[in-house]
Amino acid sequence: MNKLLTSWLINLIIILSATGYAIASETTITVQHSNKQPISITFEHAPRVDSAILTATNHHHLSLMDIDWLQSKLFDNTAPFSLKGETLSSIREQEARAKGKDKPYWQALSTQFQEWHFSARVMTPLDPDTTRLDVNKNPRLRGQYQLYLRDISAEPTINVLGYVKQPRTLPWYPRKSAVDYLEITKPISSSHSSVWVIQPDGQAFEYPIAYWNYQFHNIAPGAIIYVPMPLNLVGNKSTTNKDTNQLVIELLTHKLPL
Repeated sequence: MNKLLTSWLINLIIILSATGYAIASETTITVQHSNKQPISITFEHAPRVDSAILTATNHHHLSLMDIDWLQSKLFDNTAPFSLKGETLSSIREQEARAKGKDKPYWQALSTQFQEWHFSARVMTPLDPDTTRLDVNKNPRLRGQYQLYLRDISAEPTINVLGYVKQPRTLPWYPRKSAVDYLEITKPISSSHSSVWVIQPDGQAFEYPIAYWNYQFHNIAPGAIIYVPMPLNLVGNKSTTNKDTNQLVIELLTHKLPL
């Protein structure tokens, strides 16, 4: 009797463990498209990126040609994302230390970041024609994700923020450099020799803009131009030993579409 009971308990534990594993291994992807209602897709087994994308486009009855892959984004919501809180804390510290004329610009940056949403971005191409050719660009997805598919016909824009008089969203134009967009948004200081550009694929680059070091760089639609803020460096290090501008740039790579 004891042996039967022991065997029964072992089998029950195995079944419960397997059930728990199956539940834990489920992947749910919330899919948003600029012209359609959001949907949630649950996968019993962790899909690779290309499989998840093809399933999402099929659910929305979309052709792969309908998608702007450069501006489409995938975010991992499985774990808490603490970078926004750390960045806002650093911005508020700078605002408290800033000279009078700079305080409004720190306040504007803080307000903007409170309004925007951020999550851990999966830094991989999303076009199945690219991901299926390289397993390193085609990871398995386990957990909770948000997928944003941008319609190819959507109006292209760029964002300019930071130490400028008129931070705003602007229409994107081909063959325009960061300098062209800054002429519209008016930098507060003329002493900047470079700005940071977060391209839509999540890569951040420092581009020279001064007359003595200028080099033309293409800015893709969906990019963010960040003009670094003047820092009070006393005690301005985060738990990761990054200053406020570095935190801002890193956080912008994880920005969710509006």
